[in-house]
Parts: sequence; structure tokens; C-alpha cells
Amino acid sequence: MREGWKKDTLGHHIELLSGYAFKSTEYSEGKTAIRLLRGDNVVQGSIRWEGFKRWDGPVDNKIRRYSLAVDDFVIAMDRTWVKADLKASIITDEDTPSLLVQRVARLRAEKSLHIEFLPMLIRSHRFEQYVKGVQTETAVPHISPNQIKDFPVILPPLYEQI
Repeated sequence: MREGWKKDTLGHHIELLSGYAFKSTEYSEGKTAIRLLRGDNVVQGSIRWEGFKRWDGPVDNKIRRYSLAVDDFVIAMDRTWVKADLKASIITDEDTPSLLVQRVARLRAEKSLHIEFLPMLIRSHRFEQYVKGVQTETAVPHISPNQIKDFPVILPPLYEQI
């Protein structure tokens, strides 16, 4: 291994948050309500806002922590890998404001990981093979937050990640 490179797990270099279990009975049709980012909205490399749900409830501290920000990286944890590719995307200005819903993971890079390097790790062939090997095969194949964190990585020094 090259000098300065480090074998580790992804979890030591990201902050991962799994979405909130918003009750579908509390979804809103109000045009000013906040969009909810569900697994159905996460497609290959972008967010699809057709057919999205909204939340019109109070946005207190408990809910606010599920607010998505530009450059957040999201992964659908159900049917993570489909024929077309990985269901993951970077959040852009057009995707905010929105709130993270359960079975979607939000990843934010820590100081040891360059924000632009994170998608390269997740979209790699190694991650594809890892997901296909660890995903639970139930009616809907899925991965857990811990499985994402346990993904083995070899990280170059920060200055080489750009």
C-alpha cells in the first residue's frame, strides 16, 4: 500500500443518518409543505420528485435534524442496487428544502474524507460487490446503516482525494 494510504471502514469517515419514520397518515397535500425524500425518490445519480409526499407538521429540533443540505449524499437502503445502477445521489439546491425519510441514508463526509471523494467510493465496483454480498434477501433486498458503515475502504491522504 502506498505511503499515507489507510485501510479502514467507511463509518470512520462519514456521519450517517437514517431517515425518520414519518407516518403516511400525516402526509400533506399542501403546496407549501416540505418535501419528503423517500427511497422511491432516489434514482441513479439524481432525485426524482414526481409523486413525492409532503410534511406539513411542526419542524421542531427532532424533525430538523432530518433536513437535507446541499452536498449531502443519499442512498436508498431498500432495493439499493437495481439493474440500472446504484440508487444514490448528491443533494443539490433544487432538492432543498426536504426531509429524510426512513430507509434512506444520508452520508456527510468527515474531515478525513473529501466530499467529492465520497461518491466515488460509493459508486465503485467494490461497493456494488459489497452491497450485493451483504444485502438481506427478503421480499425487498435491503442494506442497513451499519452495513454501509462497515464497507472496507482504502483511503489516500486528503490532498490526493481531490
